[in-house]
Amino acid sequence: MYKGFNEDIIKMNKMFDLPVRQSIEPDKDLATKLYQLHNTLTDEVNELLDITAILDEPEFSDTMGKSAKYPIVTIDHYVSLADLLGDMIVYCASEANKHGIYLPEVLQAIMESQWSKLGANGEVIKDENGKFLKGENYQPPEPMIKKLLQARNGMVAVSKHPPYVIPENLENEPLMGSAEAMNRPIGIALEDSVKQEDGTYLCKAKLV
Repeated sequence: MYKGFNEDIIKMNKMFDLPVRQSIEPDKDLATKLYQLHNTLTDEVNELLDITAILDEPEFSDTMGKSAKYPIVTIDHYVSLADLLGDMIVYCASEANKHGIYLPEVLQAIMESQWSKLGANGEVIKDENGKFLKGENYQPPEPMIKKLLQARNGMVAVSKHPPYVIPENLENEPLMGSAEAMNRPIGIALEDSVKQEDGTYLCKAKLV
């Protein structure tokens, strides 16, 4: 994606009166909107069949007189494919901005997860069918994506401390959140603290 792509998507959403959010907001109509996105992307994917349908297969005869059919592939077929792939990226980027998801960060997290699929010596691992396997150091992208979404919502996670308590020294604590919050761990008021399964407390951060 080119520099400024996300900014253009935001401009497009505003032009077509589509939502643009900077952070996640609970949406009671989320299921309906996801069904709509499913239908839109399904229509786009089905256009792949339109491309295959226009691949002409005229019959040829070789020097031995045997006939065979070979598809004639032209630049126009790749134009259609490029347009389809580009449209899908635009739809997905638009949808991300509707929900307060900053897609460049998410894509970076996913790619970092891809690199972790390599084996201990950096080799690619495949099974007998050629499928790529996950190495022993594989890190799924979801935990990082969760942190990114929480950070954009002004949330911080403070490890194993009771609600509303800020330790005097957080140097060794897995504190994450906005850049401003991370630069000023002392003087943050925690609100709406909720204990997580891993023992951390997820809280809204407010500078005081």
